[in-house]
Amino acid sequence: MPFVTQLHTAITTASGWITGLAVAGGGGMLGYHGLARNFEEDPSRVAHHNQSMKKIIVGTAIVGGASGIVATFGHFFGL
Repeated sequence: MPFVTQLHTAITTASGWITGLAVAGGGGMLGYHGLARNFEEDPSRVAHHNQSMKKIIVGTAIVGGASGIVATFGHFFGL
């Protein structure tokens, strides 16, 4: 059982790092699209940046949720 516990610890740690990087990257991309949207005058480009911002929020939430799923399964199996 020590191997399974160590594997769970490694996966949990890795998912924490991945979540942290995803949140930082998502925040940077969200900031870029928000700033670029403010300098655009073409309504279609503004709509593109708005749509991109929505996709970034959804993607970042999915990555954050994946970390929670790993922790939940770890607790479910008693690791």
